[in-house]
Amino acid sequence: MEDDTNPRSTEPAIYNQPAWTVDTVNQTVINQNSPAAEELTPTQLADAETRYRAQVIERYNRLGFAGLGVGDLRLSDVALDDVFVRLTLTVEKTVREPIPSEEWEGERQSRNPFHRGEKKEDERPRKRIITSQESITLGDALTQHALIVGEPGAGKSTLLRWLAVTFAAGSQRGAERLGPQADTDRLPLLVELGRLPEAYLQANSRETPNWKVFLPEHLTKQPAFDDIPAAFLEQALAQGRCLLLCDGLDEIADLSARRRIADSLADYARSSANRLVLSSRPAGVSGSEGALGSRFQRLTIQRFAPEDVRRFFGFWYDLDPDFLPEKQSQQADALFAKVEAAPKTLELATTPLLATLLLLIWRKEGDLPERRVELYERCCQMLIESWEAQHDVAYTGVLAEIGWERHLRLLAPLAYAIHNT
Repeated sequence: MEDDTNPRSTEPAIYNQPAWTVDTVNQTVINQNSPAAEELTPTQLADAETRYRAQVIERYNRLGFAGLGVGDLRLSDVALDDVFVRLTLTVEKTVREPIPSEEWEGERQSRNPFHRGEKKEDERPRKRIITSQESITLGDALTQHALIVGEPGAGKSTLLRWLAVTFAAGSQRGAERLGPQADTDRLPLLVELGRLPEAYLQANSRETPNWKVFLPEHLTKQPAFDDIPAAFLEQALAQGRCLLLCDGLDEIADLSARRRIADSLADYARSSANRLVLSSRPAGVSGSEGALGSRFQRLTIQRFAPEDVRRFFGFWYDLDPDFLPEKQSQQADALFAKVEAAPKTLELATTPLLATLLLLIWRKEGDLPERRVELYERCCQMLIESWEAQHDVAYTGVLAEIGWERHLRLLAPLAYAIHNT
């Protein structure tokens, strides 16, 4: 999904508190699987919402790239809005179209060259099913439950963070955001599915979250939101005004656990007025699409077009305080020219993560390796040495003692096998 508007917000970093309406007769959410919620006054609820929205913005409007070894871009404190490039989303469309008479006749002859059973053949429907991927705006996509699928590094998690910040700020209806079709009042709740309690992730477990009870307890135990009363989130969920952002279905390692979680989310979507958005790599939804397909519209994140790569580099160079704007643009253009000159390198730059790695190599070394194998090796080195550490990938035993080169030799046969399946 690409539009002609500037993908970066020019709005100040403020949030708009929506009008708060409270049922003064029944301010407490009670269900059979949880104790009675703490009663909050309308003033307390409004105050909790103001603080929660501010904390969502503070928590998710930053990108942490400090672990990637380049300090000159101040990557430990980069505002998401400064570098977010609007991603292109597509949705699968299926249409039935008539088969031209001459083509139909040729197919009929090939199926029945001796003209036996012509009447039965002629009764076959003279239409064919055409399946295609069509672009869809993010605003239109979020008018219903959505399953966002993208390859590794495509920007799924960043997109969900951007949605959390956008809805927390109350700016979702802006032209540079989702547009006027966006819901006016959705409270964002972001949960990382790969970090659910172990009871839900184990292969031999049958436990699944009761989402309306689990989410308030789970979120308010996080340090970023530990001063938010769970009763506030319980009431928001009960009112059906939340945007539930579930990141990383594929990060649930056990297939049976992944299916259980997918089934439970589909059940919750069926009975709840809250809007659900899930993200996953393609492999993570195999086996779960039966449960999700009837409730979630599947969206695919497309790779960057060349102009997106150029814009992405430009956003990063805009952060460099050592260059005047003209010099920033020249540096971004020089990097893009280098990448564009080698088609395979340009192909590598068409996901946000790998485009960032190319930028960091360029900034650190002043050039990109001419040989593709050396460029790939440098990217692998950065991912193994730094990116994994920033994503809580921990090694124990022998693996904790070896360097990135031996890691790479161990991973190479596995990567080759995956590539060939």
